[in-house]
Formats: sequence, structure tokens, C-alpha cells
Amino acid sequence: MPRLKGHNRSSAAKKRMEKHLAAVVESAPQSSTSFVPPAPGPSRRGTGRRHRVSTWPVSTLTGRSHKVVIPAESPDKKFVLLVGDSHLRAIVDGIVEFPDEFLSFGAMSTPGACARELTIELVSAVLPRTPDLVCVLAPSNDLTASRTLDEAAVDFEKLLTSALSRWPKVFVLDFPPRRNVDLDLQELFRQEFHRVAARKGVRYYSIAEFFPLSRSDLWSWDGVHLSDGPGMGLLVDLLLFFSRQQLEMATVVEVEHSLPPVAPSPAPAPRPAPRVVVRGATRSPRPPHNPLDWTLVEPRRKRRCPSPQGGKVQLMECSIPLTPVWFSPPILEVMDHIRPGNLDWGEPTTSTKGPSGVKRHRSTPAPKKSRGNQEVELEEEWPELRRAVAEVPVEQPRRRIGSQRRRTRQQ
Repeated sequence: MPRLKGHNRSSAAKKRMEKHLAAVVESAPQSSTSFVPPAPGPSRRGTGRRHRVSTWPVSTLTGRSHKVVIPAESPDKKFVLLVGDSHLRAIVDGIVEFPDEFLSFGAMSTPGACARELTIELVSAVLPRTPDLVCVLAPSNDLTASRTLDEAAVDFEKLLTSALSRWPKVFVLDFPPRRNVDLDLQELFRQEFHRVAARKGVRYYSIAEFFPLSRSDLWSWDGVHLSDGPGMGLLVDLLLFFSRQQLEMATVVEVEHSLPPVAPSPAPAPRPAPRVVVRGATRSPRPPHNPLDWTLVEPRRKRRCPSPQGGKVQLMECSIPLTPVWFSPPILEVMDHIRPGNLDWGEPTTSTKGPSGVKRHRSTPAPKKSRGNQEVELEEEWPELRRAVAEVPVEQPRRRIGSQRRRTRQQ
């Protein structure tokens, strides 16, 4: 598909813009330090005031300005040495002082130095006194001097190794944030420095949250260095606080190591069992229980009786009264004569009631008969039973005289 004229015009405009940008880059002055563009947000500039920079002697080892200030020896104060870059210039020049009664601070500052250059100056430094504590300010110049993050981590590890080889008590204070460098890049360097310090067993204190970018008076006009007023005052307060905290922790550790080891307490001796003395008549032990014995259960008491010999049980006579007789003896004799009560008699019964499981044959219903016919059949089948029934005296029911009298009165 052929392209339109607009595409050709756009390509020509892009080529002209590339040539223009290449000419601008070539005409720009070359700088040995490449700055990362700032992050979007607050202005790169600060509104604080910073003192005029004085001239310091140049070091022959690194070719940078270098100066060391050691306070006079005081037996009542502990000596703390600060090692860092240009952030300590105001402390070295005496613009900012440390109002502390128990600590005296000395500083070794190398403006513009990275971690590798600080290591060189630290190793070759000659101090008249041995510091009680050393504070290494994390090098913020590695943000622009180091090509990669791993390179900055290696240089910082060498710096801590050199400091620990000379003095046993060392801690690291985070660098103040910059306004002209990407905040995400600064956070990556902080995390890497913290990781290196943790591997070396050195305490690392972060202070980035104490310097909000919304307060432009904390920085000077360049956006890199802190102002002499609120900026350096805040940094000095943080140095005092963390130095005291680190010395207190070191004192506690020394006291714990100086104390003799506490011997474990011996296990308590086993206590003898109390001796029980029983006086009086002794109770005879219970006879062994036979599981085959019978148990008699009576109200509120229970006793056992021995089982009969041979395991046989003798039945006793029953004293329960029997059911009274409901038929007269003559009738029972006649019935026994007609239908003997022999249980072994094998004639099948025709009664409706019988043992369960016996199959009963239902007979065809017989036609209804009158009372006269029933009496004739009964007499033909059991003539003796009818005569015996007739001979049995029947007791006449008594009349209710009281009811008759009551009825007569009512009439």
C-alpha cells in the first residue's frame, strides 16, 4: 500500500529535529560528572542560607580539599569522630556547634569525595586521640560518581571494613536527601548501603524522613547542601541523639561482658518422703473377691453370698399366693371328664388363640342360630355339663331396699 504525503513530511521533520539536538549536545560544555535529572515535584532549588565556602588544603592522596578537626581532650567527655563529605563543612568551620556536656565531636571532612576516596583518607589519617565512637556519614556523592549500584556497594563495604579495622565502635548515619536527584534512585542507594552495613554488623540509622522536600528552607540554593540554620541544626540534633544511643548500647554490652558468668543454680535435692506412724488396732485386710459369687441387693445395702458348690442353684419354695379359683369343683370335674386337661394330647385345637407361628385355618362362617337351637345343640353335645350347671346353686342378687324407699317417698 503506497504511503501518503503526510508520512514523508513527518519523517523529514524527525530527521531535522535529530540534527538540531545533536548540534546542541555537541556545543554544550563537557562535564566529568553526569547528573541524573530530578524527579518531578518540588523545585530543585532551596531557600535556605549557607555560609561562604573557605579555602581548605588539598590532599595529596585524592587531590580534593581535606580537613580534620580534633577537639581538646576532656576527661569528662567522650570523643566522637565524624567522617563524611561536604555535609560536615559547617561543623569543621565552626559555623554549627554541638551543645553537649557529655560528648565532644571531631570531624574529618572531604568535600566531593565518594566512598572510595573517603576510604583512602580514612586509612592514612593520623589522629592524636583514639575516638570512643566513630560515625560514618553515608557518601551521597556516589549517587553521581558511581556508574552502577553494585560498584557503590563494593566501595562502601571497603569503607566500613577500613573503619572497623582501626576502631571497634562504628555506626553509619544516612545521607540527607538531595533535591536535584531522583528520589527513587536515592532510595535504592540507601537500601544498598543499609544491606552492606547489616552484613558487616554495623548499625545503620536512616534520617530521610526528617527532611521533607516540602520545606525548601532546609537546603541552600544548590539543592544539595543543607542550610546553616534549620538544615544543619536538624542534622546536628540527629547526630547527638544517635551518638548517645549508640554509646549507651555499647556501655550495656560492656557491663554484661564484664560481669562474671552466673553459675546455674543446682537442682534441689530430693526431699525424703514423710514417715507415717500408725498407732492402734490394725484392720484386717479384705478377703479376696471371687467373681463367681452371687450378690444380694437389698434396700440401701449390698452383700455377697458364696456360690453353691458345683455351680448348681437350688430353687426355693414360692410363697406367692396362687390365683383364686373362678369355677366350682363340679364344673371343673365335668369339663375334665369331657375334655381331659392332658398337655400331651395331640388333637389339634380349634380355638382362635394359640401359640405364635401356628397356621390357623379359618372355617366358613356358620349361619346364625336362635337361642333355642343353641340350647338343644349344647344339650346334645354335653348333656352332663348342662345338668351340673343346673345343680349349682346360684346366689340371687339383693334388692336395693334403700332405693325403693327413696322412690316411695318421692311419690
